[in-house]
Amino acid sequence: ASLLDAGLPEGFEARLETQEYGTVLAVHFAGRLDQICLKTYAAADLAGRHLADLLALNPAPDEMDFAFRWTMRQDASGAFLLQLAALSDYLEVRDVFDRITG
Repeated sequence: ASLLDAGLPEGFEARLETQEYGTVLAVHFAGRLDQICLKTYAAADLAGRHLADLLALNPAPDEMDFAFRWTMRQDASGAFLLQLAALSDYLEVRDVFDRITG
């Protein structure tokens, strides 16, 4: 719920993937890019299964660029940026993170 207050990734609604079950149930799933954003945020903060999920998505550098930018808008504290930097090292995309943070 707190993510709704801070804002979902731009374009989230347009990327929703819908699966219909008969005529009475439609389920909307977050698109790939949004899953990468949400898992990046969770993995930087909690790691565990979120990191495994992020690794399974095998995000491309441009997807991580989008995810890092969105994630930093959720928490711009110095401590969280250090966690994101460590995550970028682990994912071997530190160049993407450094380009964003200058």
